Amino acid sequence: MEQRMLCFFLMCLSACMLPAVFGEDEPVVNKEKNSEVKEKPKDPEITDTYIDSLIDKLESDDELERETATKKLGTIGKRAVPRIIGYGLKTKYHPVVRTNCIRVLGSIHTNESIEALTKELKSRIAEVVSAAIEAISRHGNEQVMSQKIFPLIHSENDVVRRKAILALGKYGFKSSVPGLCSLLKDDFEHIRLQALRELKNYPEMKDMIIQNVTPLLQNNNPDEALEAAVILQRFGDPRGDEFFRDHIIKKSRQFQEKAVAYIARYRISSGVPFMIKMLKDTQWYMRYIAVDALGELCDPLALPSLKVLFEEEKVKPVRLAVARVLYAYKHPDTASFLTGKVEAEKNENIRWFIVAALGAIGSDEVIGALITALQDSNQKIRIVAVTGLREITHKNFGYKPDEKPGERAAAVQEWRLWHRKYRKQKESNT
Repeated sequence: MEQRMLCFFLMCLSACMLPAVFGEDEPVVNKEKNSEVKEKPKDPEITDTYIDSLIDKLESDDELERETATKKLGTIGKRAVPRIIGYGLKTKYHPVVRTNCIRVLGSIHTNESIEALTKELKSRIAEVVSAAIEAISRHGNEQVMSQKIFPLIHSENDVVRRKAILALGKYGFKSSVPGLCSLLKDDFEHIRLQALRELKNYPEMKDMIIQNVTPLLQNNNPDEALEAAVILQRFGDPRGDEFFRDHIIKKSRQFQEKAVAYIARYRISSGVPFMIKMLKDTQWYMRYIAVDALGELCDPLALPSLKVLFEEEKVKPVRLAVARVLYAYKHPDTASFLTGKVEAEKNENIRWFIVAALGAIGSDEVIGALITALQDSNQKIRIVAVTGLREITHKNFGYKPDEKPGERAAAVQEWRLWHRKYRKQKESNT
């Protein structure tokens, strides 16, 4: 009897301890009713039907839908090639569909793709042929380029010709150079120029290229002569720099105007002496474009001449251009020259560039002039002045450029008091 009672007691004790050991039972929740499990949609199975549906979307009027379908076909890769060829290129005749199919084949590097693309070179639609040229070029196969693309530089279709020349320059091989050089004697100017521009991409063939382009320096066509000079200069032939330095000044006005653009575009430092001479040209427009080009070069050699022009120039657009260029230079040597111009300059646009240039130079020498500009009548000038001062000194003194003159005066006075103390401290330290 006692044993039965003991067993019963132990069972009850165990039942009481179980929740403490294992924790209270959590209520059962019907997850199907109270929560929704969002499953990631599965990628569609890659079947011929799915690929064909993407090809069909290439006919959509929605450009975004067409582009999305093109990208998906490219992502599928080799698996899509047979359907692109067998369904896309054989049954679809709209140029947009065909060019998109061709684009996809250009990104999938297989022999089957190249074979299909070479067939598209025979299309009567220039847009399709151009797309095929680009696609074949991306495969980077020299044999295919030389056998299939190279002959097209003599195509009767001008669009196809230019695309083939561009492809040979962008994706071509050294074997393309003789053909490109032969085009320098083509009857059409735009073909000759296109060939010249593509020859820049072949420095490893510079000896052959230099031999072919050097005679063009004597050409009366400004673009051809200048393109030839750029090639020589880029390939290290001294005749290129010599042409820009010494010969352009003897050319016609039209030639010189084109030369300024080339010197700026290709940042040819040997052309700076010619540009400096142009600053004294009798026509203000020629002075203007020379100044503008010197702003692209930022060559310190031109600074003295630019300062003289700023002092003497009477035409406002030219003076404004000089101010803009001096700002672009941000050269320390211009600091002392510009500080005296802040109060003297009457043109607000020019004054803005002067103040902006001083702030960009950022030396102690410009602080006084920038403090003076804090009381300028033009708010835009006051803004650029205080911005420069904050950058240089890391101080503000509560100055607000949009306040009235009387309200600004107190902050400006604090700037001046600080500047006096700063200069005295700097002098004592030296």
